[in-house]
Amino acid sequence: MSASDYSSGGKVTKFDKDAYTRLTNFVDAGNADMAPFLKPSGDITLDSTLGTRIMPGSSADWPIVGAVQKKAGDFGDSVHSQLVGQENEWTQYTKALAQAADVFEDCDDLATMTAQDFQSQYPDVGGGVTYSSGGTSSSDSGSSSNNSGTSESST
Repeated sequence: MSASDYSSGGKVTKFDKDAYTRLTNFVDAGNADMAPFLKPSGDITLDSTLGTRIMPGSSADWPIVGAVQKKAGDFGDSVHSQLVGQENEWTQYTKALAQAADVFEDCDDLATMTAQDFQSQYPDVGGGVTYSSGGTSSSDSGSSSNNSGTSESST
């Protein structure tokens, strides 16, 4: 966003289709950056085979080597599960964000729309976060904060 998109206090007072397109382009670029990170590469992968790749010595001669290899395999499997979950969530989020672009058929500036209205029309963009007049809460973590969605407009 350019400096002209900000007013007193550094608050965004305009979020039009062009700004939304820049946001989705930024997210898509992040998706391209994340994809190689989430995929296995080389000989060492963060999955259950990690323990077979770690060879600090013979487990027959030193039992702790077997324990390290088992824990490495457990760790790799856990990381792999988390990365697959994150990749799936990211994919769903980017799809939801792209689908929400049609909001500009009815609205020229998202800064004039409440978070509650946007969420009711595009619930998948919120990722499990619900908005109310008192703030936000997450159905995933059970946490809440008082981020009342006040907006300023320039005239």
